[in-house]
Amino acid sequence: MLERDLHLFREFHDFSHDKIDVVGVPQFDLYTDERTFLRRDQFFETYGLDPGKKLITYAASTEGFIPDEPDIFEMVYQALQNDKLAMPVQLMLRLHPITSPALRDEYFRRFSGRPNLVVQRPGRVSTLHDGWDPSWSDMVNLASTLCYSDVVVNIASTMAIDAAVLDKPVVAVAFGAPGKKTRSKFFDDIFERSHYRKLVDTAGLRLVESTEELAEAVRSYLADPTIDAPGRSRMREELCFQLDGQAGARAASVVLRELGVVDGRGSEWDQKRAAAH
Repeated sequence: MLERDLHLFREFHDFSHDKIDVVGVPQFDLYTDERTFLRRDQFFETYGLDPGKKLITYAASTEGFIPDEPDIFEMVYQALQNDKLAMPVQLMLRLHPITSPALRDEYFRRFSGRPNLVVQRPGRVSTLHDGWDPSWSDMVNLASTLCYSDVVVNIASTMAIDAAVLDKPVVAVAFGAPGKKTRSKFFDDIFERSHYRKLVDTAGLRLVESTEELAEAVRSYLADPTIDAPGRSRMREELCFQLDGQAGARAASVVLRELGVVDGRGSEWDQKRAAAH
């Protein structure tokens, strides 16, 4: 695992092994302790959700990545109505953290007040280039959203990895709205590009190319959430390094070591890193 990741950094960025430390994903540390999540009843009450219905969460993409994503979500919403799934479900549309005020208003105008649908704001925005400066409560809210979702739907989003960390079934929408410009220079062949192909190759998510395939995939996952669990496990193992709640501590240790504040060469983790070289 460690050796492969070091190879990828060298392949794409020409870094030598001795200048790379693989520490994991600090934002996933929160996911390892469900005691920090909101209680299920508290979460459902906050968003006016029905605790007796399955929850399907759609994670919107970065703005501009999918030009006609509101139209695609309309198709997703219509495809996942109760009469097509043979069981009571509800949808949560989680907006992307960098959604502009104009696009946010469009989503709320088009989808607020729909039956069995809630639109979720992702948290506070910032002036940073990525447009998101999450508070602790924002991060807890995201973790809780994933924890209580029965299926997570998205279009080529890294939220697929977040969902897999909590072993939630993932459906990736690989179709567009008829007659619309659903592609962009960023989206062309996204499922075949090197970074997202790694997710597809794990078989930890289900690519769907029509609303019929979408409904069938969701039906299957709701009936048996263990479907594709081995693939999600592979996604965690190959893309997340260690999910032990210590990624942030490892990252801090590396920074302090490089600053000369501490000498971490004798730690168990550094010994493993040295052995991998």
